[in-house]
Amino acid sequence: MALSLDGERLFVAERAGKILALEVDSGTVLQTIDVSPMGYTTIGGMAVSPTSGDLYFVDIDASEVVKVEASDGECTYNSLLNSGYKSDIEFSQKEFSANCG
Repeated sequence: MALSLDGERLFVAERAGKILALEVDSGTVLQTIDVSPMGYTTIGGMAVSPTSGDLYFVDIDASEVVKVEASDGECTYNSLLNSGYKSDIEFSQKEFSANCG
């Protein structure tokens, strides 16, 4: 989840590559951004840029950071994560399970 800069929209990732923009006050769906046609179906985290208001998310399987333009909901930027990202996540999950049950 990520909150817009104005605090009026909450972005929520659904399974299968959809991001919903919800109006905070009413819970109404304002926009659905479907990123699955671009191969993004495992959204692992989201954040809103404090300067532009653009939404960024990480897709775990694609190992990419993707920018969604705040103005129109279009995906305009993607960047490969470092090659060790997936293995670091898997290692952290195993360590957490081993130490925290």
